[in-house]
Amino acid sequence: MRTQSPDTRPEVEQVLIGLIRKASVAKRFRLVRGNTEQTVKMNRSSFRKSCPEATKAEVGADFVKGHFNQTLAHGVQVALEHREGSLIPDLFITLTSALELFERLTVPYYITGTLAASIYGMQRVAFQIDLVAELHLEHLDSFVESLQATYYFDVETIKEAILQRTSFQIIHLDALLLLSISLPAARVFDQEIARRVQRHLLVEDDSRVTCFISPEDIVLTQLEEYRDGGSKDDGQYNEILGVLKVQGRNLDLLYLQHWATNLNLAHLLQEACIDAGLLE
Repeated sequence: MRTQSPDTRPEVEQVLIGLIRKASVAKRFRLVRGNTEQTVKMNRSSFRKSCPEATKAEVGADFVKGHFNQTLAHGVQVALEHREGSLIPDLFITLTSALELFERLTVPYYITGTLAASIYGMQRVAFQIDLVAELHLEHLDSFVESLQATYYFDVETIKEAILQRTSFQIIHLDALLLLSISLPAARVFDQEIARRVQRHLLVEDDSRVTCFISPEDIVLTQLEEYRDGGSKDDGQYNEILGVLKVQGRNLDLLYLQHWATNLNLAHLLQEACIDAGLLE
């Protein structure tokens, strides 16, 4: 089995995997939430030390520029210059308003990407939350009206993404964490993903459930992204291995093999399963 880090002994990683398997989804989310908040605060503190006279808007823009892009950073800085309150890098805060809107509009959605991989596998810092949502133009006015006070976004970019069935990004103005929202593709595989969505409680004292891609489908979608990116992203490959290791024999291997074959991912899946210790 290939360990997540070359500095980690296999027996130590096995102990960690055992602890993660025993942890609830809410506890796993709490770890990702806490680690993300701590990392963002350290990043901002470092910037403040180098630029002690920086305003809140400048601190926020620096973070967005460093982790996302310059265009978003400029828009966020302008928005923060007229916004009161503190910057609170909280994943749950980042999600809440958008997911409440989707529920109210009965828009099907699910979380994918690093946050989903962290829920099912090894926990990682998540500056970005990836969502797939079945948005249409009829939702645009409600989207803008409900979220414009909480998030920074460009309305025309969202409209174009809905029309072209692509993706767009919004940034929570207090958390400065990013939601990347994609429109679902028309493939049979993507329809199958939507059918197999799982619902989890992210916070123990909150009764609301949140929709996530299934463990098998996060493996397949991450493998597809990994392949399309040239099979060079070690961080993404480790996310895939983390899910395979933690889920282990609970995974539907026949489903994985079926869709890996259909998506031309069979070799990559076999390699990942070997590295995760599921196959010899």
